[in-house]
Amino acid sequence: MKTQFDEYFIFDSISTCYEENTLFSYNGYCGEVDSYGRVLFVIKAEEIAKANDNSFFVKINGKWGLYSECFEVIIEPQYEELRNAYNHLEECFWAKLNNKYGIITRNNTCLTGFIYDFEYGIFDPTKGYFIVEKDNKRGVIDIYGHIIFDLIYDDIQILWSQGYVSLNGKQALINENGVFIKIDLDSLNNCIDKCNRLKNLEKSFALS
Repeated sequence: MKTQFDEYFIFDSISTCYEENTLFSYNGYCGEVDSYGRVLFVIKAEEIAKANDNSFFVKINGKWGLYSECFEVIIEPQYEELRNAYNHLEECFWAKLNNKYGIITRNNTCLTGFIYDFEYGIFDPTKGYFIVEKDNKRGVIDIYGHIIFDLIYDDIQILWSQGYVSLNGKQALINENGVFIKIDLDSLNNCIDKCNRLKNLEKSFALS
């Protein structure tokens, strides 16, 4: 059934990003279009993603590489995955090769070795620390692969100024620098005592 809007429905898929131009796929091509409908970049590829203002991650024959908007090949398509390490490190990327992850530079030098089973995101964006997993254990590394937190933990999570690590079924609190926070056991026990006294008080009222 034809409608008056049929001429607008031309793309196979569209991907929008906050404060960025829209990416699209069209008849075997991928590209970028601005809010006025002007196409800025097109390449024959299976998929693309924005790397920064003037380069794109490009998937060709099932492999990801990096291209400039002028079609210069920066990194030949060879990786199973390729993405920014994080926004403030435009020259460093997470790459996946032979089912292992590592950090590479824009000139395709691997800084860490392809040795990690997974990476779980940024631990500290100001220092370039990342949570990684190897042999079912998690730790923290910097962009050069230096160990910040040994890969011995079952889980690591961080949010703003605090986070936690899990080991052998127990969890410990850490700060944003990955330093363990020692819990004041006196304050913990005092709070437990107060809680128990309140419970006992409630029971006595219930019996009276």
